[in-house]
Amino acid sequence: MTDPLDTPATKRDVAELAQATKRGLGELAQATKRDLAELAQATKRDLAELAQATKRDSAELRDELRHEMSGMKLDISDLKQDVTGLKLDISGVKQEISDLKGHFSLVAENLAADFREASADQVQILKDTLLSHDRRITALEIAR
Repeated sequence: MTDPLDTPATKRDVAELAQATKRGLGELAQATKRDLAELAQATKRDLAELAQATKRDSAELRDELRHEMSGMKLDISDLKQDVTGLKLDISGVKQEISDLKGHFSLVAENLAADFREASADQVQILKDTLLSHDRRITALEIAR
């Protein structure tokens, strides 16, 4: 028995189909090469544009950071001046406290001396009064 697919018409159809497939694959390969070439060019352009944008963004960021750093340097300088002023104020307050302690010590010494003198005067007055009373008592006893 013979194979129904083993006929000259079938062989011719298979050969034509093979040729058409070969042509279709060739055309597909050509189209794919063109598409890949176009895609490569587009990607290259996109990467170039992205690189330029990145450079611009980088430059803008760098400029912005320089500006911010300059402002921070001024702020730090101002803070240093404020701290120096506070140190001077603290130094002045310490001097005033030292002066007040000196004045307080002097006042305390003067008060202590005044109290000693007042106490001595009071003791002398009491002695004089006692002596005066003793004399009066003695005079009264003699007169009696």
